[in-house]
Amino acid sequence: MKLSVDSLTTGLEFHGEVQGQHNLVSRSAVDQLHRRLRGRRGLTARQVFSRSKNRRAVPSALTALNMLYVLVATDRAIIDPRRRAAREIFFNVKR
Repeated sequence: MKLSVDSLTTGLEFHGEVQGQHNLVSRSAVDQLHRRLRGRRGLTARQVFSRSKNRRAVPSALTALNMLYVLVATDRAIIDPRRRAAREIFFNVKR
């Protein structure tokens, strides 16, 4: 299935133009990442990228960060509240 902005935005109501980049990540790659990282704590995007076995699914640390944000948005991970002052963002993946 080929993803495009048009196919992802069908049925949405227009409220104004947004400036910025749109980063798409694969649902299956996010699901696979969740299965692999289930229960882990204190993960950073850099660690997820460096430990990734599939460079096609996670080609950069930015993609890993986007995938971790998708896990947070779908309530499968949280941003670690104890480490908010740190330089990197730490994630705890739920079981």
